[in-house]
Amino acid sequence: MLKLLIVAVLTGLAGAAVAEGARMVEGAAAYRERIALPGNAVLSVEIRDADGEFFAGLRRRTNGRQVPLAFSLKAPSGAAATLRATVEVDGAVRWSAGPIEFPAGSAAYDAGVIVLRSDIRPPAPIRFSCGGKEIEMTFTGDAAEVTLDGETLNLVRARSGSGARYEAQGDPSVSIWLKGTSAMVSVGGETLPECAEIGAAPNFRAVGVEPGWDIAFTGDRVALTTGYGAERREAVLPPPEKGRNMTIYVIAALDATVRIENSICRDLATGMPHPKTVVVELGERRLDGCGGAPLDLLTGAEWLVEDIGGAGVIDNSHATITFGADWRASGSATCNRFSADFTLTGETLSFGRAAVTMMACPEALMNQERRFTEALERVAGFDINPTGALNLKSADGAVLLRARRD
Repeated sequence: MLKLLIVAVLTGLAGAAVAEGARMVEGAAAYRERIALPGNAVLSVEIRDADGEFFAGLRRRTNGRQVPLAFSLKAPSGAAATLRATVEVDGAVRWSAGPIEFPAGSAAYDAGVIVLRSDIRPPAPIRFSCGGKEIEMTFTGDAAEVTLDGETLNLVRARSGSGARYEAQGDPSVSIWLKGTSAMVSVGGETLPECAEIGAAPNFRAVGVEPGWDIAFTGDRVALTTGYGAERREAVLPPPEKGRNMTIYVIAALDATVRIENSICRDLATGMPHPKTVVVELGERRLDGCGGAPLDLLTGAEWLVEDIGGAGVIDNSHATITFGADWRASGSATCNRFSADFTLTGETLSFGRAAVTMMACPEALMNQERRFTEALERVAGFDINPTGALNLKSADGAVLLRARRD
């Protein structure tokens, strides 16, 4: 059951003091290695009381920021507590520290710079496909080793406006320029076709149910798997053609035409909505399926709640939900602000423990806030209705909350 965690007491006055029973803890997390963090790195900090019970925490993407990474959150006042910090890369903890004890007190506490210990294993090579030519890259700090056509090239980090660029010392005609899971490689002034990481998460993926198939676009490559995995074929992804409300790829090497329509598609097995309806034509065969990430239907603009449990909402009460790409939801529960982790699987949507503020409001608004939080804890799925509204549903399919993009 979703538990409400009181993290602050707010007043309507500017510059209100930190709530009684809590004090601010500030600091920064850093590590000693000279290794740049990728944009998908995640900083997590949590505080637990003397009994080991969770009190407060934060989890956010670094979005290109480098160490030291500053943080600020509230801890229990008048009692000793512990702090733990981690930095994750690609979903795995790479640096960590704690639990670190700090003394009891009511005044703000400066934790200083917390030095994280490394959990980094020896670098593994990353393989890329560049228009059918395979190369291997190994990165260690500011150095890169590239193996191409049996020859090994040693490069060093160079200045770039975006992404990560490496050049051979004294010879800028030999370079690699990384952006996410793709790369541009130049050797002797010749630039290879755009390189896509082998095994990288696809930029776009669509899946069918009957017969079992999937298609994935990764960089400049497309892979089509049919017959429940029995047959897999790859080719260079051609430039797209634009149709009415759709994108079309004519892939001659696969004798396939792929049509990606901008319309909601629901998985036949689970009912999970996807942002794209996809048709793959293989000669006279037609494969139907759903494409894109369900998360893309939730993130972006703020959702304004217009109904709770079929009883509507109070005029101008402004209950909202915003879904972040960092798997955190936040908004206004009606009177107070809330935030909570959310989990989206292939079948369900659910919310974790929420942190809320506590501010006194008129009774009617507080009652609506209680209905909102009770509904949130029961959410087990979602759908987008024909009018574009978001329906958050219970396990039995009942609409608990309905919201519309503000």
